[in-house]
Amino acid sequence: MKRLALVLLAAALVFAACGGDDDDGGSAGTAAEGTTSTDGGASGGADLSGLTTYATIAEMRDALVADGIACELEYEGLRDAEKEVSICTIEGEFAQLTVWLDPSIVEDLVGASDGTLAVGANWTVDVDTAATAETVAEALGGEAPPVAG
Repeated sequence: MKRLALVLLAAALVFAACGGDDDDGGSAGTAAEGTTSTDGGASGGADLSGLTTYATIAEMRDALVADGIACELEYEGLRDAEKEVSICTIEGEFAQLTVWLDPSIVEDLVGASDGTLAVGANWTVDVDTAATAETVAEALGGEAPPVAG
């Protein structure tokens, strides 16, 4: 049920941002692999400063594999005006990897976490268990926030 709420929140954020069609087909971001954010979570949400950023899903996958975590992407990252997303299996669990163009979305998702989300300054990985979220967060230089509320 909590996963459904998280998916619905993400969908609502996507639909809210679909006001214009200014996608130039460019890169999902300019951050280099594993760079550290220093924006300090200015929107009043979670403080994500000091956590890593990734420009693409492929960079996230490479970082996981470099840390010994298998993650074979089901498809190249799909992009829209807000994010790049793909899926893989991590430690036998479904994992949705997302790089967000607007880091404040990550802050909002942290507030709705059910404990199975790994987050960085501009990325999230949604998995099935808190233990896998911790493993992913450690490998990617992020954190696994506890259950919100």
